[in-house]
Amino acid sequence: MESKTIPFKGLGEYYFRNMTEKFIKTQKALSLTRIDLADFVINPYRGCRFGCLYCYSRSNKNISVINKPWGSYVYIKQDFPEVLRKELSRIKKGRVLLGSTVEPFQPFEKKYRITEKVLEILKDHHVPVTILTRSVSIIDYLPLLEYSDENMIYFTYNSQSVSERFEKLIFPRKKRLEAILAIHKSRIKLVVYISPVFPLLTDIEEIFRELKGKATDIYLEAYNAKMGNWNDIKLKMTEDMIREYERIYSSQEHYDQYWSEFKKKTDKMNREARYQIKYFIYPYNSYYNE
Repeated sequence: MESKTIPFKGLGEYYFRNMTEKFIKTQKALSLTRIDLADFVINPYRGCRFGCLYCYSRSNKNISVINKPWGSYVYIKQDFPEVLRKELSRIKKGRVLLGSTVEPFQPFEKKYRITEKVLEILKDHHVPVTILTRSVSIIDYLPLLEYSDENMIYFTYNSQSVSERFEKLIFPRKKRLEAILAIHKSRIKLVVYISPVFPLLTDIEEIFRELKGKATDIYLEAYNAKMGNWNDIKLKMTEDMIREYERIYSSQEHYDQYWSEFKKKTDKMNREARYQIKYFIYPYNSYYNE
């Protein structure tokens, strides 16, 4: 079943142009996960209008089989709330991660409200949720998240140089910073998630400056060249950048050296800023030495 797109005030019609929308059914809402952030993951949509070039979700088995350009389609799991409610009534409760492979607050959420229904169900069952998002629309849902002190939001952010190259239809930076501040002032725990951290491109000093007074916890995740669509990424880079990336990721020695120096420089910059920082840097052998 295909649907017609309609514009929504505040989002701009271009978020809905040339998009394939399709309603699909889901057999399962909750999936067990080994991700440290939760016991289960839930993803009420498939595909993402933002279409970020580096998105790791593109390597997901359910995404890779869809023969459409990333960012050009969204599949709406219309029965997802009903399936979720049934599953929660018969399984042992645990923390849920919302948005592990999809942006749950992408523009089409304003139209279909699947994520809103999901949050209402989680609230009814008092299930704590961790949310991964980069959408400014999250601020409209903050009152709905106040049911538990355990609820958390990981808001993805990066520097201007990354946004310009790789984030196809992301909301303006000013709006994203306003959203971060709104979450920071709310009762919901906030982590600003700098991901991926791109060598030579992610400007940590710029990010620290922009987040001053808007956040206390910052997590930084190194770019995973194996999962992060490298063949398309390098098309947005200069030849000098490509050579440096190939050097960094060519051996464990170069890889470990680069990220060790990165952490030292970042910790030095943070002596004044005093953010609570965590690093997520993949072990070289786990991803590249195959």
